[in-house]
Amino acid sequence: MREVYSNILLILGWIFLVFSIYLFLWTFIEISAIYIGIGVLILGLLSLFFSKKILNQSGNFLSLYDR
Repeated sequence: MREVYSNILLILGWIFLVFSIYLFLWTFIEISAIYIGIGVLILGLLSLFFSKKILNQSGNFLSLYDR
């Protein structure tokens, strides 16, 4: 069950990271998107970090290949 939670957090983390890049690109049009982008980026990094901690794995938490 821990692997399921870890995989869900991994997927959410990467979705948040991709969405935050989109929001950073959107800041050229609207400046308030940068605050939302920073928040989503932090959520994405935390999700990836905790997905790695749930399985008690060491290594780079951004890597998809350490699992």
